[in-house]
Amino acid sequence: MNDASGHARPARLLLRAGRAGVIATQSERFPGFPFASAVPYTLDAEGRPVFLVSDLAAHARNLAQDPRMSLCVHGLDVVAGGRVTLLGRACDADEDLSARERYCALFPEARDFGALGDFHFLRMQPEAGHYIGGFGDIRWFSSLHYLAPATGVQAREADIVEHMNADHRDALRHMAWHSLGREPAEVSMLTVDCDGLDLRADGRLLRVPFDEAALDADQVRQRLVQLARAATAQA
Repeated sequence: MNDASGHARPARLLLRAGRAGVIATQSERFPGFPFASAVPYTLDAEGRPVFLVSDLAAHARNLAQDPRMSLCVHGLDVVAGGRVTLLGRACDADEDLSARERYCALFPEARDFGALGDFHFLRMQPEAGHYIGGFGDIRWFSSLHYLAPATGVQAREADIVEHMNADHRDALRHMAWHSLGREPAEVSMLTVDCDGLDLRADGRLLRVPFDEAALDADQVRQRLVQLARAATAQA
């Protein structure tokens, strides 16, 4: 396997920007055949995909028999653009409050589904991945290089989100304008991690990446200031 940490973060950024992908599981009904399902997902602070699945779903039954799975996500241009396939094993995430809250922040309707007895949160523990950044830019990477390093950002996430929504709504509007091409009437920060932040602007989910990973809350503040200044200058 040709590990290259320089190509692992772009893969993680591409996955963070996605909201849905295709998972492949081992079919229980037709042994030996892969079974593909389109599902929404989010990533936890380290970059591990998190899903909300129904016990009635075919992929849930498949994973109960064999936890091996893959997740494929691509950008708008599936031929020439970036795409990544992450391989790993599914594990229970019902007791992981942080992972559940990040998922529900992006998909608030999940709180209603999660209250039902036959819906459960699962997380993929990555083992390897395959990233294509464009023509000639093709690499395998390991989970060692893919997973985000442990940082102090996760412990401060709620405080940072609350502060930005309370005191810096104009800065968030400018950041959203950069993605939307216009200033939204309503905007709020939903999550923040070492790689960037998620916004909801006029009902649309937006991902705003950091140029470099932030290793602590002070670096998050620096990245947010840089983004706000750049967005204001272009507004």
